[in-house]
Amino acid sequence: MKQIKIPAVFMRGEQKEYGGAVSLLKSAALESVLAILQAPIRMLAHSLFVLIALTGWGQPEDRKRSNEAGFDHHLVKPVELDALQALTVRFESLLNFAESS
Repeated sequence: MKQIKIPAVFMRGEQKEYGGAVSLLKSAALESVLAILQAPIRMLAHSLFVLIALTGWGQPEDRKRSNEAGFDHHLVKPVELDALQALTVRFESLLNFAESS
């Protein structure tokens, strides 16, 4: 019977490799924990940072994927100066509102 080998997490700077069902369960458990932690981490990141995707791809599907990945805005290269200034003004007003509260 052939074992399935799955790379495990980095442990003390060394990458270990495990095989079999136990390794598969450990991998699934780790992915579950990361998925559970991802939502609060994203909420915190969105309250501290504004993420802007800057890419050469601008089709609706590309914009949808960047939105699903957690980006707040999607800009296509070459960036129009007016669009960048509009985002800057918007962020400055949000910062000023947050500081005055």
